[in-house]
Amino acid sequence: MNVRRALTSLLPAVMVPLAGCATLSALRQEPLATGVQRTFPTPLEPTVAAARQAVTKVGVAIRSDTALAPHAWMLLGEKGTSGWSWSALVRVVAQRAESSRTVVNVVTRRRLAGNIGVRPDLSVAIFDSMETSLGPATVPAGTRVRLTWREGNATLLGELLDRRGDTLVVYNPALRSQITPTVRELRALEVSRGRRSAAWPGEIAGSVIGMVIGGVIGARNPTGGWVIISREVTSLRSFVLGGFAGALAGSLVGSAVVSDRWRRVPPDRLTIQP
Repeated sequence: MNVRRALTSLLPAVMVPLAGCATLSALRQEPLATGVQRTFPTPLEPTVAAARQAVTKVGVAIRSDTALAPHAWMLLGEKGTSGWSWSALVRVVAQRAESSRTVVNVVTRRRLAGNIGVRPDLSVAIFDSMETSLGPATVPAGTRVRLTWREGNATLLGELLDRRGDTLVVYNPALRSQITPTVRELRALEVSRGRRSAAWPGEIAGSVIGMVIGGVIGARNPTGGWVIISREVTSLRSFVLGGFAGALAGSLVGSAVVSDRWRRVPPDRLTIQP
């Protein structure tokens, strides 16, 4: 086999995932308001401490932990490389707001733009872990909730409007009216953390299917016979390119499938932010 020819043939497949490469230095320079934002009703210092615990819990190693100013803090981290995926970079910025509140922004960047093995967003997992550490869950009025009653496991999707003592005020869109369940009546209370698409699962499934199809197509030589992939450059190139084409197609299809991201919250710890 001609080594130079082999490398030349594989160059396009290798350059596709390397086209976009994120770095911690570049991530540090992005505007502080970039990323997914959430406000916590706690001072800056305990919020930063909760952020440190949260990023470590999701498998991110902290590479930089610095104060930007008396009122702001930045954490930079990296989720390690595995046999299937390259690493992802994460930045958490916490800024003090009025009334002892802290605004937190989380950014996740794949180190390689074509990396199909890393979740595109770790913000939900980080925020959920922070809320668990910081105590009572505070959600804005109008948040979508899913309620399950103790009796009969009846489930309701609605909008949380208010809390009056141990009674919740929830708008039922199906009946266009309000209901007022008590905390004791509920078996489960789940709060929507926004809507997500199935782009990432579709990306993974599409890449596997694409690699299989690409490998099968590339394994046939021009005379119609079959060859060993390891001895045929065309086979390996088709295998790699098939994986990236499948990942792109799977991501596009998955993007059209959108659902709520639910987080279970103890009803007795829930507070409503007007």
